Amino acid sequence: MRTPENHARTIRRPPVFAAALLLVPVLVLTLVLGRPPEVRAELPQTSGGPRLEIRGFTDFNFFADDREAPGAQSGFQEGQYVLHFNAPLSKRTAFFAEITWTPHVHEFGTEVERTIFKYTRSDQLKISFGRYHTPINWWNTAYHHGVWLQPTVSRPEWIKFGGDFLPIHFVGGLVEGTVAVDGLNLIYQAGVGNGRSESINRANDAGDVNNNRAWLANIGLQPDRFYALRVGGSIYQDRFPTDGGPVVDETIAGAYLVWTRETPQVLAEYSHIRHEDVATGAKTNNQAYYVLVAYRLPFWGQRWKPYARSEEMDVAADDPAFGGLIQDYRRYLGGVRIDVSDQAALKLEYQRIREDGGAFYNAMYTQISLAF
Repeated sequence: MRTPENHARTIRRPPVFAAALLLVPVLVLTLVLGRPPEVRAELPQTSGGPRLEIRGFTDFNFFADDREAPGAQSGFQEGQYVLHFNAPLSKRTAFFAEITWTPHVHEFGTEVERTIFKYTRSDQLKISFGRYHTPINWWNTAYHHGVWLQPTVSRPEWIKFGGDFLPIHFVGGLVEGTVAVDGLNLIYQAGVGNGRSESINRANDAGDVNNNRAWLANIGLQPDRFYALRVGGSIYQDRFPTDGGPVVDETIAGAYLVWTRETPQVLAEYSHIRHEDVATGAKTNNQAYYVLVAYRLPFWGQRWKPYARSEEMDVAADDPAFGGLIQDYRRYLGGVRIDVSDQAALKLEYQRIREDGGAFYNAMYTQISLAF
């Protein structure tokens, strides 16, 4: 484990600053373009005859950090290529799919991220089946693949795609809806399906490995008078075998408070994960949170949106599922999103990161993200 004492290093000035200068002409263009539309997480579903609506996202990045070699990294990086497919099937039914192509060293990896068949009886009752981004926290269902959708360069570490902390995907069925009572909207979701596989960062797409269903419930409140405000909480339970380790009972409790307007925008979430070794009864506790504050400036065509985010992830060293896989993590970041056009955003971001109790290091990111 690295400590501040054994992690002494010489701070280098990341080369990303020089690369950012190349983007000055892009910044100038933002002064003459119109205000972008409100960001939406996915295409609305519409009724009608058979047709297929397609929307895409991609991004391109330059990054650098000041860790000592061989840990230091810098360079250009392609982001994911993302396609959203929306197909209204009838007045009450629709199909949605999301497919990504992720760059690796020698190839692009193809993944079916979401496939959802939904029946809408009314706003109060919707029933669906498929593969979801697990609805146990707000970010995971508000910002899907396609970083143009979100304010920052990347997700919080504990909610990242391919991560181990939360079960990001869920295969099964959901019942959901919104019930309005005296100016207050109750938003609910309840589901049952396949939980984690032996590789805990993947869902059981082909069937639950231990014939034990996971279940979840999510409740949110959204007042009519302050419609940008939403508060809520969730619970998730599962039993899964670890790869070569014990069988684990998992309980995840989460809470969130969000204000979605951009003057300001405030997002805050917390998750607590308790694991119990079924054989020994030993229990461990893990937790994570983030807080994000952003504000769309009223001048320059309202295209500039500064933001800051703080996040932490604390993992028990002896956890039967996470031990040896996940490190404690701290990250504090600040940046600005500049909407260059209605479908293109430039993000400049500084990060200060500490992993597994080691020393902090610095990183800089420049990202162009697109929607088409």
